[in-house]
Amino acid sequence: MVQSSTTDNTITFSSNPSDADSVSNGDKITIEFTDANGCLADSSTESVTITVNGLPDATISSNATDDQVCKGTQVTYTATGGVEYEFKVDGVIRQAKSVSSTFVTSAISDTSTVTVVAYNSNG
Repeated sequence: MVQSSTTDNTITFSSNPSDADSVSNGDKITIEFTDANGCLADSSTESVTITVNGLPDATISSNATDDQVCKGTQVTYTATGGVEYEFKVDGVIRQAKSVSSTFVTSAISDTSTVTVVAYNSNG
């Protein structure tokens, strides 16, 4: 795979295996430098070994029977699979990233969607 940058000297790789520029755990990236005159610098001793961290296996559940509650009823959501969690209601953060795996609310409507973002020890 060859990538180049002519603007900001930044090259971005993906860890998604279906992407053409994907990298895997243990891959070694070697960069060649070309100066303004087109001369190639000796960069054979310069490389970076990539570590690709796995994603957490997050789950979310609630204490609501059959996922049904009456308006104004307090509902407790519990997340697992991470070390920190961020809870959102309809895409808006309602509980910022923290070690708390529970989120309690009575402010949801009939069409509300509660989601969680789980973070592992790698962030």
